[in-house]
Amino acid sequence: MFASGLASKRFHPQGVWVSADGRKILSFEFEPSSIDASESSLFTLDVRTGVRTQHQTIFTAEESRRLSVLDLERVARRRLLEADRKLGGKRWVRMVEHALPTPEFFQDACYINKLIPERTASFMAMDVSYREPRLKIQSGGHQWVDIQRPTWRHYSDSCKAFNPAWLSSLWVDKLRSTMVVELGHCGTDACPEPTPSLHAISLPPPLRIEAPTSQPPDERPVRVGFEGGTASMAHLYVIGVPAISADGSMVLTGWAEQNADRASPRLHLEIRRLGEDEPFWANTLVSAEEHSAAGDPDKAAQLEAALTDRVAAVNARLGLVRWSPLQAFNPSPPYLERKPPTRQTAALPGLTMVLERGLLSIREARSQRIVAKEFFSRTAASGSGLCRAAHTVGIERIYTDTRHRALLVHMAFKTTAGCPPSAPRFLAVRLRPR
Repeated sequence: MFASGLASKRFHPQGVWVSADGRKILSFEFEPSSIDASESSLFTLDVRTGVRTQHQTIFTAEESRRLSVLDLERVARRRLLEADRKLGGKRWVRMVEHALPTPEFFQDACYINKLIPERTASFMAMDVSYREPRLKIQSGGHQWVDIQRPTWRHYSDSCKAFNPAWLSSLWVDKLRSTMVVELGHCGTDACPEPTPSLHAISLPPPLRIEAPTSQPPDERPVRVGFEGGTASMAHLYVIGVPAISADGSMVLTGWAEQNADRASPRLHLEIRRLGEDEPFWANTLVSAEEHSAAGDPDKAAQLEAALTDRVAAVNARLGLVRWSPLQAFNPSPPYLERKPPTRQTAALPGLTMVLERGLLSIREARSQRIVAKEFFSRTAASGSGLCRAAHTVGIERIYTDTRHRALLVHMAFKTTAGCPPSAPRFLAVRLRPR
């Protein structure tokens, strides 16, 4: 998934996902520890028990303070790949969100009085209300949920008191009978409010058989997605990329390319044939300039309308080919700008890979027979004008497809200080037959 948040030190994908089997919830936590540092982590919840079943650090406060933006992204992507492996390769579906407006009460007052007004929301043919600790859901004039959850209350260790909670957002997946409730909290300077908390519940049978009020979510394994709204640019994403065609002749790549200050991404897709350096199809869904101008309400509305059409056109083009996502692997050691490695290796299914002194060698693990050899200089020129300079070359990530004996290498470059990062480059290789 690519999103505008991936381009920032404050890497924090917005939203909540449910596993295809409806048993797990996945989301991210973001915690600013100081003005110049923050930390991000991924966690999963068991829908039935409400217990956190997994926690994965994406980056620490110290890493966000010490690493460059590019290197921080590399660390985040590497750990996300590790987390995906630990999750067993589950397929995740983005849940539909309903965010409530800013509370009409004062945080200090609700903390001091320990009393929160009831907050309600009408969403997907349901009326939801919460007043700590009671959650109620009505649908079709019937009361389907009326539960009390005192365990959702947050007690602060620092001030030995509880921070009253209020309903902040809802996420729903009716096809999987699941709702996630986000609670905000009240606080004061003496007892600060904690990070908003997420809680999952299963919807009861009467709500399960009710037809969705919107179109079923698009769950194709490879697609572009777009969800409009006030933060629309945070909801433009690509799922299942990179991918390989069913006949093994083409690969699809995509990335968010930033402008000079890395504040505005340019979401870009390419299709190339194996063994060819240049793509034969390319599409930029949103330019950096369009993203930067999205702060203007009129231009944002125009861009949202344009994006809806562009996403439909791109998905129509991608739909002409049957795609399968490639399997991703991290090289060792990882490529970091502050100290580019002189040698990188990777253990792939039935293969070993080594990049050393510009020579990429891939061998069969058992026989050590060379099945691919590519040479690219330890440095490569990119950019233009004063920024056209030699960049140290390494490997960001490797993607494989054992069925078609295909390998896709995402190359890394050390950028010149003061210059924009070079566009990602990919090497698509067909391994020699057995």
